[in-house]
Amino acid sequence: MRLSREEGLKFADEDVEVTAEIGLSRNDAGNFLLSAFLNIALRGVNQQKAEELVKAAHKICPYSNAIRGNVDVGFTISARDKEA
Repeated sequence: MRLSREEGLKFADEDVEVTAEIGLSRNDAGNFLLSAFLNIALRGVNQQKAEELVKAAHKICPYSNAIRGNVDVGFTISARDKEA
């Protein structure tokens, strides 16, 4: 995570856990709509820092930028102790 490195934070692979759910529904016109929901857990930072990092990453992520305005994206963000 480039943003975390800029703040002097380092995450190992096991410190970041993401589960993605992709939804498919229809609008009133019968057209298909996609949605995405991400459950994100970061170990080694407090809740506020975890939320800041995820929100900042969402702003610069190429996938987020590609779908912004076309796909509803939701998050749950949680911080976990390193030992958890």
